[in-house]
Amino acid sequence: MASVKPITLQLWRWWLDLGRLWKIQLTCETTAPLILSKDWVDRL
Repeated sequence: MASVKPITLQLWRWWLDLGRLWKIQLTCETTAPLILSKDWVDRL
């Protein structure tokens, strides 16, 4: 278990760093279609 912990922490830190990068991209990719679809739904 002791040898597994450092690897898990390293992966977790890497995952969080990756998550920060993805969060910016995903926010842009998900909010734009949502705003567009919401605008489209409002017109209906």
